Amino acid sequence: MITVVFALFSVFLCIALYFSIKKNLEMMSILEDVADDYRNLLDELNYYFARVEKKSKMELFLDEPVTRELVEDIKGTKKVIKNAAEKISVFIEEEETESRS
Repeated sequence: MITVVFALFSVFLCIALYFSIKKNLEMMSILEDVADDYRNLLDELNYYFARVEKKSKMELFLDEPVTRELVEDIKGTKKVIKNAAEKISVFIEEEETESRS
């Protein structure tokens, strides 16, 4: 009788361990995807920062093409920051809904 209970308990533990490992691997995959997204976003930010920094050291006049480019670079930087904020908020919302379940 004790061996049957022990066998059933062992099977239950193996099944629980399987699902636990499976869930952890899924979460690791999600975290790796998020990390890759942020690396790409940081590369974009570095690109625009370098452009803005280079142009900010020049003397600017309102009608020059450099001024228009600077405005476009600022808009691009704003888009990247907005994209990063959206990704963070989506990830945080997913984490909160999963923790409530």
